[in-house]
Amino acid sequence: MDLDQLAALRTPEGSAALAAAARLAGGDPLAAASALRATGV
Repeated sequence: MDLDQLAALRTPEGSAALAAAARLAGGDPLAAASALRATGV
């Protein structure tokens, strides 16, 4: 586990990305990652 990446999720930007991923994929982490990459996150 990359602790720097984990810490980045605790920033305002990381929290926003997690929220966007949850809305985009309905709980499927692979679909969320793909959808976020498509939007440039």
